Amino acid sequence: MQALIDSHIFVRQIHPRDLFRAAYLKKFGKDMPEQSLEEDVEQYIKNGKTPGYVIDFMVDTYGAH
Repeated sequence: MQALIDSHIFVRQIHPRDLFRAAYLKKFGKDMPEQSLEEDVEQYIKNGKTPGYVIDFMVDTYGAH
């Protein structure tokens, strides 16, 4: 999943925080609190930990394979 996320970010020339914010907004219908967003992005960059809402977003976007 991380390779797909990294490709999505690279092709669209966005920062992971843009993807995470959009994924959260789609799932919960509201903007993500800034501190939570920063923590999730940091965990993704440092440890490759992908939050469930981002996985859901990617599955909705690209389908389950």
